[in-house]
Amino acid sequence: LGELADVYRYAAGAFVGGTLVETGGHNPLEPARFGTPVAVGPSMENFRDMASQFDRRDAWLRVRDPGDLAAAWDRWLSEPTAARELGRRGRHLVEENQGSLQRTLNLLEGWP
Repeated sequence: LGELADVYRYAAGAFVGGTLVETGGHNPLEPARFGTPVAVGPSMENFRDMASQFDRRDAWLRVRDPGDLAAAWDRWLSEPTAARELGRRGRHLVEENQGSLQRTLNLLEGWP
């Protein structure tokens, strides 16, 4: 658990596992926080709100199947500038959402 966090910063891209099959997906924040371009499949039920934010901001690439994933890797490797831009959008989204614990604590502070 958390082993990949140390290597995401060096990756040309990341595929979030558990998303091409109906398992609900894994956390995309670890690769995104390093500006690594992220690809995910259709199954992100475990992270619905987060997935919605990434979709709206075009901050990752959705793939339908292994063929789409292979094409994505081909594009990222042949167009590294576009891959970096995708990674930048993901990192920006993560940065914008940092501090949620403190915001929640601030909201609860006034409760009896």
